[in-house]
Amino acid sequence: MNSTTTDQDTDNQDLFITRMPVFDREKNIWAYELAYHGDPDVFSPAETDSAILDRVMENTEETLGAPNWHGKTLITLCGDALPHCQQAISLNGSHVISLTSPATDADRIDSIAKTLQDNGSRLALDSSVEPEAFSVLKEHADIVTMSMKNHSPKDVIAFRKQMKDFTGRLLATDVETWEDYQGTRALGFALFQGSFFTRPFSLTEQTLNSASVAKLGLLRELNAPELDMQRLADVIATDVGLSYRLLRYINSAAFGLPNTIKSIQQAVSLLGTKEIRRWAMVVAMTDMDNTPKGEELAYMALQRARFLEQLTESLPSVEHPCEQMFLLGLFSRLDALMGNEMSDILKDIPLDAELLEALCGQRGSELGDALDMLDAVERADWKTANALLLKYKACFTTTATHYLKASTWASRQVAGMI
Repeated sequence: MNSTTTDQDTDNQDLFITRMPVFDREKNIWAYELAYHGDPDVFSPAETDSAILDRVMENTEETLGAPNWHGKTLITLCGDALPHCQQAISLNGSHVISLTSPATDADRIDSIAKTLQDNGSRLALDSSVEPEAFSVLKEHADIVTMSMKNHSPKDVIAFRKQMKDFTGRLLATDVETWEDYQGTRALGFALFQGSFFTRPFSLTEQTLNSASVAKLGLLRELNAPELDMQRLADVIATDVGLSYRLLRYINSAAFGLPNTIKSIQQAVSLLGTKEIRRWAMVVAMTDMDNTPKGEELAYMALQRARFLEQLTESLPSVEHPCEQMFLLGLFSRLDALMGNEMSDILKDIPLDAELLEALCGQRGSELGDALDMLDAVERADWKTANALLLKYKACFTTTATHYLKASTWASRQVAGMI
């Protein structure tokens, strides 16, 4: 997110906006898909997607939380809403408009699709669009998408055969597992969207590298109950990269210190054990996997951590402390980052029993509800997300504001670490 964004810019949000990466065949991020949901007290059921989308498109960069992003932005819109969305019609070549059903006025949509192409934008067409409209609009489509949800492998193979003469790219959406990713990739799909990348590889497919093992050891040390200021300084001093980053961090203009801090002990004494411990855990998370997938997972972990922390501060009904909620979000993507089962990763890290149980998949607790809510928001399952937020008396506007601010914070952290 733009580093000039202020808290005032994100106050009173009545839109819940999330991003989901779209990967190419080499697991590079090709685009970010935006998902959005309006406050039901502000946006009536009769208000179309286009009215909400017009507002989303006013500041795409802020919405994405990716200030250095130069790729594509994927915007999903039902075909019938396209003629009413002025922002979409005037978009430039950095956007992809993905049309879904219903698309009843194929001729009118066809004319606008041609305008989009003339402006340099790309058009994606969902396989769910009615056959007649699909046949007309396919002539303008650069991409055809197919959801893996509720489709069998036989359905996917049949669709691939149907599209054998299509010269554009095929995008598989709702790809939930690595098996689905590998299967659709083998069938010739070029782009992939879904939560598959948030799941760990099995150890038969991926072994832990030495850097990941070292960072896991660092997390273990940072969460040790006997950790004091001297021990924390010693732990950081054993990692040359971490030591360098800490000194660069504390001597940055943000602190405005009159004298240069030259030792780890000085830095720890100045910032305090709690602040340094938290900073070191953030660095460890961003260092575990320097691939595009790993950087996205690190962003998600940091965004989750900050969001839960801020949300907890605003909800008297939540029993767990903010620090524990931050740790819950921060560690919630460790399995995907390290390519291992969560229980194996956390077995040697001294964590609170309830926190450990929630991270390992046990539900029925406040911490489990928090993780379920995060998952629902990220897959745009607004019904589930809203139900869990209402359970803890969370205001929609406050929650959406915290989410956007957490995105700002997370993007700044990742940008400062890589």
